[in-house]
Amino acid sequence: MREALSGATTESAAVAHLVALGYEDPVEAAARSTAVEQARQATLKAAEELLKKGDVATAIDSLESMCGDASEWAAPHHLLARAYCLAGRWDAVGERLRWLEWQGVEHAELALLRAKLALRKRSLDAATDQAEYAKHLHHPLPAAEVLIGEVEFRRGNLAASEAAYRRAIEVPGPNAAAWAGLAAIALRRDELAEAIDCSLRAIEQEPRLASAHYRLGLALQKLHRTHEATAALRAAAALNPTLAGPFRWLALLAVKQGEPVAAKEFQRLGKEVIARRSLRRRA
Repeated sequence: MREALSGATTESAAVAHLVALGYEDPVEAAARSTAVEQARQATLKAAEELLKKGDVATAIDSLESMCGDASEWAAPHHLLARAYCLAGRWDAVGERLRWLEWQGVEHAELALLRAKLALRKRSLDAATDQAEYAKHLHHPLPAAEVLIGEVEFRRGNLAASEAAYRRAIEVPGPNAAAWAGLAAIALRRDELAEAIDCSLRAIEQEPRLASAHYRLGLALQKLHRTHEATAALRAAAALNPTLAGPFRWLALLAVKQGEPVAAKEFQRLGKEVIARRSLRRRA
């Protein structure tokens, strides 16, 4: 009996000594690590759901906190880059992309974000290179084709632009941006019926796509369908407050309809949009 008690005392002292040295039960450590990982994954999933619902600001707050708490984990940084893009915070997008690049993280979406960033800076060759790289990482990738289509459209290469957009719509799934791009090409060619059809296809798939409403409005006003054009242009302005173009055309339509007061108001609203954009560029 005394030997058993002595052995238990010795064992207890040994355990206490190991604990004092920083020993941790591997089973308990594994359980705790699993719980932490599950909590992190749940928080990341919740942030992703917020983005899908359009609550970008709340998602950004959550993801920024995650990036601070677990700075070496790439997943929240990746999702944060997407969130910043949705919020139009392009400087912050660039910072996240650089961090991920330093960590050696490669992903088609990240290459596509770099392409979008290059396009905003009017670096058309860089935008194309990154879009092609995104296609290399994930094929097919309609979003990359859409971006290539936009680059070629800006270059005035309508045939190459159309080819890229049509490659995008060949892939099953939503392709509203590609249809909106085809609408822009049809407008440039003065193919108004085609422009209206492509715009309507885009709106059917994505009712909140401002560019599709805008191009629909431009085609309708060219056909002198004034009331329909006004409705489409108003929708474009409401869906994307950074667009000044719709107000310019709305002012012209108001003048044609003999509504000078409305025309002046549309001109004022357009100037406000341009002023806000200028402030953001200087900030």
